Amino acid sequence: MTTDEGAVSKAILTVLSDGQAMGYEKLEDALLDLGVDLGDDPAGILEEALDSDDLLWIVDLPDERMVLLPALLDGRMFTHRLTAVECGYDVLEIAPDFQPMAELLEDREFARLRDGTFLEVMPTCTCEDHVLHRDRGIPGGVLAEGGALLLPAGLLTSLGLAPGDLVGLRFARGGLDVVRVDVGPQVPDSTELTGAIADALEQRLDHDAPMDFDVALWSAMAESQGLFRTLTTPLGEALDTAGFGHDDGWLAPPELDLVDWSAQQRARGIRLKFDLSTEQAEAVDGLLGLFEKVADLIAGALVSLDDAELDDAELDDAELDDAGALAEVMPQTRLAIADLLNQPGGARDESGAVGAGSGQDSVRGLLRDFTNPAAAEALIWSAIGPDADDGGALVLAVLAGALESHAPRAALANLRWTQAKACERFGQVLAAESLLRQAFDVDSDHIAVLNDLARYASDRGDTTAGLAYLRRAGQDADEELVEVLERYQAAAHRDLGSKEPCWCGSGRRYKRCHLGKETAPLVLRVDWLHHKIGRFLSDGPWHEEIYEVAQARAQFWDRPDAFRAALTDPLVADTVLSEGGALDQFLMDRGVLLPADELLLAQQWALIERSVYEVEAVRPGQGFEARDLRTGERQVVQERSASRQLKVGDLICARLLPCVDSVQVFGGIEPVALYQRTGLMELLDSEPDPVELVDFLSARYAPPTLQNTEGEPLMFCQATLHIPDPAAMAARLDEAYESDESSEGEWVENVQTHGATRVRAFLRLSGDELSIETNSESRLDRVLDTVIGLQPQAQVVSESRTPFGQLPETDDDDLDDDTSAGLLDQQDPAVQQLLAQVVRECEVKWLDQSIPALSGATPREAAADPTRRQDVIRLIDSFPSAAGPGAMDPERLRADLGLV
Repeated sequence: MTTDEGAVSKAILTVLSDGQAMGYEKLEDALLDLGVDLGDDPAGILEEALDSDDLLWIVDLPDERMVLLPALLDGRMFTHRLTAVECGYDVLEIAPDFQPMAELLEDREFARLRDGTFLEVMPTCTCEDHVLHRDRGIPGGVLAEGGALLLPAGLLTSLGLAPGDLVGLRFARGGLDVVRVDVGPQVPDSTELTGAIADALEQRLDHDAPMDFDVALWSAMAESQGLFRTLTTPLGEALDTAGFGHDDGWLAPPELDLVDWSAQQRARGIRLKFDLSTEQAEAVDGLLGLFEKVADLIAGALVSLDDAELDDAELDDAELDDAGALAEVMPQTRLAIADLLNQPGGARDESGAVGAGSGQDSVRGLLRDFTNPAAAEALIWSAIGPDADDGGALVLAVLAGALESHAPRAALANLRWTQAKACERFGQVLAAESLLRQAFDVDSDHIAVLNDLARYASDRGDTTAGLAYLRRAGQDADEELVEVLERYQAAAHRDLGSKEPCWCGSGRRYKRCHLGKETAPLVLRVDWLHHKIGRFLSDGPWHEEIYEVAQARAQFWDRPDAFRAALTDPLVADTVLSEGGALDQFLMDRGVLLPADELLLAQQWALIERSVYEVEAVRPGQGFEARDLRTGERQVVQERSASRQLKVGDLICARLLPCVDSVQVFGGIEPVALYQRTGLMELLDSEPDPVELVDFLSARYAPPTLQNTEGEPLMFCQATLHIPDPAAMAARLDEAYESDESSEGEWVENVQTHGATRVRAFLRLSGDELSIETNSESRLDRVLDTVIGLQPQAQVVSESRTPFGQLPETDDDDLDDDTSAGLLDQQDPAVQQLLAQVVRECEVKWLDQSIPALSGATPREAAADPTRRQDVIRLIDSFPSAAGPGAMDPERLRADLGLV
């Protein structure tokens, strides 16, 4: 028999349902035995079927066989020794004992008990604000890596389980079983288990590398169907006893040092990403190990305080702001860090953190290879990344400072630059600036230090110092900043001698007062200030927010570079600055560096909200006047580009910023349709986040949605039902619907919309088969409910729902004679007269219809209301001016409403 892809998929599931692993050839033979016709390209058909979502849980094994994971695990029980935390909060940590079923537990089809109770998988999360942590009252950081299965409250206690007891989790496609395991005095033998795992590891292609933990266990179970069928030692304990290494999803045989391999992989990734030598990359990896240890020390010290609770993996911003708590713990923490750095021996700890107990000589060895600025960049990026929280930055700053006493002079500039970047992250810019100057004192040719000092000089308005730093940086200078500083460099007063009184009136000599320190007027520095804010946004921890907003902006752009273009859209940056709070953060972090007049202006900008404006006057190429519809305030805006396109009466959304002697727009001007006005103002009043706002404003790019006269999306829907008692159904359909007098066995459902009768649904009964056609899903669902209510024994035989845009096109040549004869000839005078009559009737009815764009008022009511009259004028102005056949005439509508 010939089968489609769906039938092939079902047959594959049937073949693999016994949990046996099978290769392509054996699978093909099994399908042929079932009578499945795979056509001329069996391999291609199999590959296409195996890629379908129906076969999501077929996994590949290293020996090129495949197995159906739920079938492989069916009936197997994994044991685990409970901890006090697990018993106290009714959770089961997944790794490593339950790791073989971890993927399936993410699917609600399998993460449920036999009684149907769904279980939640708690992600690896150290934050107690996570909803599952908060609901169960679990403190952040008490659960190990790998996530945990959240059981019904009280389940472990009801089974009589306590810390140290063994619990079993049996997987079955009918639901999970959580059982108490009584081992007695005899410890279960794990020889068969570890032997099967060792055999599975031999299948890995690279014997110098570990194997994926899940795949190794699946391979072992595929070869040994008896594994985990009887009582076994917890998987993690068996692996540890036999000397297997396991961590972060990897499994290694005893002869392979997983810690060493992991360190090599980390160093290799760092080396390739930052173009470092092997020694430099290993130095960065070693310092990252120290970073993790220092994080533990600081977090542990803070946890010990009654008013500061932090876990050992994540530092909370709120606690870092507690200066008293930090002041109390830092002295003892610095001593602990000093002890850590001076411990003798032991290059790695059991977690694989390089340098965790490395000793003074080893730390100095790491720092001898920490002289390349790229190495410092690698450490900063790897430790705190572009979006890390302030806690990690504090740890890095403390570590970099503590390492100075162990560092050779060649590494000091890198350590101070690292410390400066960390201080920047948690807003300590003056400390960062001081550290940059100290780094410059050690190495006056450090490119990263020179570029950062130039940026600080720019923020302070010191073009002379900024350009001096950049010129010293040479070809690696920040070219964009060079252009900015040269543009705003004020010329000296050539009419004054260096010993003459300064022009500012201070009474000091020009040489000692303003010579070389000239500042352009604020009105000329507005763009410079905007550049400083933009630089903060692009360099700061806002990348994730910018990407989310850019995705919302580009969602309807039909162009290959849509996302990239959205990243440079002015609305994206401005919403992150304003609605996203980045501008407030800029003022908090770097406001102290700004000249006083720029700081005042930036503070004014931070107070300006985005709003909806009506354009009241336009001076093309110069600007426009607009009235804020939320406050009534009027603004005269200086703007060249958009003012050439705006018209009086247009509605726009923008943030209008005061710029000394003018009002300007930096975040773009968004057109607003009349029907959007009320909704947008309500949204702005609700203080939306950037994504919500950009989503709303970008809806204008969405493709038009075809709708029927009831506003439902157009969808060609058909359904066929088997009717056990056609005669009874016909009688009931006569009562429920309007029968078609011209054709027996046909019915229609009608509805009145826009003053006319429309057909909602068409029904035809032929023998024992009832067919239904509608143009929307809601209409079909409504009719199906009615029909089945009329005869509950009726059964749906087939059903299709096709968007109108996906219907096959019909060539005019395919139309039969009867259809062609029925088409209206719009050139026929009689037809034109009929169309004109129908259009006129629609126009008259429209005058008294409730219009959403007029806030529910009718056009006639709006025209008579002085506060709404402009709205109906604007609405009619949006209609096509050259009305064609069948279209309403704007001039007639204006005349009807007295608007001419």
